[in-house]
Order: sequence, then C-alpha cells, then structure tokens
Amino acid sequence: MKKSIPVKKNSIYKLTATGLSKEGHGIGKIDGFTVFCPGLLPGETAKVLVIKVLSSYAIGKISDLTEISPDRITPTCPAYKHCGGCTLGHLSYEAQLKYKEQQVKDCMERIGGLKDFTILPIVGCETTKGFRNKAQYRFTEMNGQLKCGFFKEHSHNVVATESCEIEQVGVAKIRQAVCEISTELKYDIYNEKTGKGLLRGLLIRASHFTGKFMVALICNGFLPQKEIFAKRLMTVCPEVISVFENINTTRGNTVTGEHFTKISGEDFITDNIGPAVFKMGPESFFQVNPLQTEKLYELAAEYSGADENTSLLDLYCGVGTIGIYIAKTRGVKEIFGVEYVEGAIRNAKVNAELNGVENCTFLAGDTGKILSEQGPSFAPDVIVVDPPRKGCDAVALEQVAALKPGKIVYVSCNPATLARDCKILEGLGYKCEIVRPVDMFPQSGHVETVVLLSCK
Repeated sequence: MKKSIPVKKNSIYKLTATGLSKEGHGIGKIDGFTVFCPGLLPGETAKVLVIKVLSSYAIGKISDLTEISPDRITPTCPAYKHCGGCTLGHLSYEAQLKYKEQQVKDCMERIGGLKDFTILPIVGCETTKGFRNKAQYRFTEMNGQLKCGFFKEHSHNVVATESCEIEQVGVAKIRQAVCEISTELKYDIYNEKTGKGLLRGLLIRASHFTGKFMVALICNGFLPQKEIFAKRLMTVCPEVISVFENINTTRGNTVTGEHFTKISGEDFITDNIGPAVFKMGPESFFQVNPLQTEKLYELAAEYSGADENTSLLDLYCGVGTIGIYIAKTRGVKEIFGVEYVEGAIRNAKVNAELNGVENCTFLAGDTGKILSEQGPSFAPDVIVVDPPRKGCDAVALEQVAALKPGKIVYVSCNPATLARDCKILEGLGYKCEIVRPVDMFPQSGHVETVVLLSCK
C-alpha cells in the first residue's frame, strides 16, 4: 500500500533544517517526508509554506523564521532575495567552507563507499566579491526601459539588477551601455511563449589579467544595425575589445545557438592562470574564478608529480588549460589532450603554441572511443581527468585503468559523480589517496575537488 504524503500544497508546517542540499537549500523532514526550503540553514526552525509537492519530496518557503542560526548573516546584495544566482549569501563564509568540505566528505563516504583516504582542508577564496569573469544575462523591461539580470530561482522571471557583487568590476557599466544602446536602436526582447522578439541574452566575458572584455548578444535572428551597435558600445566602453553576435531561433529557453560571429574587434581575449596565458573565444570553457583556478591547477600539478620525464594524458582537456599549466610550471615530456568539442581542441593547439609548450597532441572526439581506439599508442605516467558535471562514463574509466598510469588526478565540479567514479576506479585497481576541496564559487553551493588516485 502506497504511503500517504503528510504535507499539502499551500499549507504551513513547522520545519527544522538538519542539512543543506547541493544547491544550498535547507533540508528537513515533516513526519519523515523530506522538505527542501531555500534560505533555511541547518539548526534553524521556521514556519514553512509548502509551495510544491512531489511524490518523494516537497519544496517550502519560509513564512516565519523562529530559531536563527549563529552562522546567518545579512546579505549585502540588494537583489539577493529575488535573484536565483547566490543561494548561500545569507550564510557566513566560514560556515560556507565547512559545509562544502563536509559535502565532499559525505559524498566520498556515502556514495563512493570510500573510507581510507585523507581529506585535506578546503582551499578558501581570498575574495568573495568581484571574482566571476563570465556570465550570461537575460533581458526584461522596467518602466519602459530595457534592463538585464538573472532569472529568479525556479522561474523564468528576470530579476533586473544594477550591479552583481560577484561579477568582475566593470561589467555593470557594460550591461548598462548595452541596454541603453539597444533601446536607442529599438531592439525588442524575445518572448519564450510567442517565439517573437529579438534579444534573448547577453554574454560578457572578462579578462582578470588585462581588464578587457568580450561581449556577445544572443538574438532570435540577425541583429539589425549590428555595426552601429558595436561601434557605439566600443566607444562608450573602450575596455570592450570584441563584440560578437550569436543567433538562436529555436523555441524554448536555451540561450545560445551553435555559432558565434564576430561583429567587431578581436577574435579572442586573453587571461592568465599563473605563468600560463590563454586565448578565449565567446564559446570557450574557462573557469570563472581565475585566482582560485591557479590554486586548483597548482594542486593538480602537485599531485601529478610531473617533471620533464612525464608523459601526461589530459582528458576532457577543454582549451588545454590544465595540461599546459602543468607543462609550464613543472615541465613534461609530452602531452596528449582529448576533448569532445572540436573548437576547444583548435584553441588548445593555439594555447600550447602561445605558451611555448611543445610535444603536444590534441584529439577531438568521445573520450571512451578515442581511448579504446588509440589507447595502445598512449603510455602515460599520469592521467588528468576534468569531466563535466555528469562525470566520466564507465567505458572511459575502464580505458583509463587499462592504460595503467602510476597516478590519476581527478578534478571535479560535482562531488556526487566524483565519488561514484572514484568507487569504480578503486574497483579497477586504484586507491583514492588524497581529496581536497577548492571553493571556486563563493555564495553558492558549488564546490570543486582535486583527488589523487594511485595504482595499487
């Protein structure tokens, strides 16, 4: 007999949070039934209005906070209550770090079933503001004026904001200029329901090192008067050195189309990770927190133990950042990089040349397939993997283990899939030695982790 659900939508219940979800939402139970509540911290009790009920959990909204955690702080961002970007801005940074470190440990133990490993203290961020070098914004209209901002959490309602505390300094000025020029040129806003309207989104990419910016307008069709738009923007904001157009005419809420076309300026902007320099296009994957990225990559380099005699296989290599950083700081004999996106591989080759890193081979395609077809030609001493949030597929992990590297360095943005994959690798003859979280995204529930696995 199916157990009845003890909560009803639009009803108010008393809820005490005992933990936080990976999104940073409070987790509690009502008669054994799980309820997630944004804004509620562990140890806090509140009267909660249930706004959504599913078969296995419900979502609530704080109606009245009755017991307050000593870790609660007052967010300084004026848009915090409405914007869905920073879910932990009400939690002290020290408590954020403790939560993220515990989250990684719990995943490794519960999901991975791993026990005999060393977890080192999380690497915190020296600054929790102004660190983000890339963001996508949506457009809206307020009092007849074009504005842009982020979606409100769990909705497609745009929260317009004059500034964002985590975006790099200078972005707000560019966003304002884009909106003003778009208004002058009579650009209208895309409507998801009707499929009509022009402006779907705005992408701004910044270089922390040079202070230069790249701007891309995502449009539902060709951008009228595009040259005029670019010229005005680059005049008002001379720090913008590159303007692109991206066309996406598909229905729905997917922001970007497949191709970016340059309107004016440079093809790339450059940024540094330590001594290494990288070119980035509008579509390139690049970590959004460059100062923390150097710490992340330095850990990967340290755990790799690489030197001038090391053969390094860099899987899910993107534009080649980790492998090139290790080669630049430690020196390696050779690098083999594998990445699914062909454009990223083209950028990786450019970046290797830009950094004077030789003996590089970069291949585009599915990781598991390339390893199964060309694995025998590789003889890596170290394999670095930095997969997307879904982690590695089983075929790729089997092929990695079959190459028998002395070390595997796993860089992850998802503790759950990291733990799952480490469990598989332990079954394939590797031992999880060191786990170290790195906070790349202050004010959010996200955390990166570097793991060292050694051949048993």
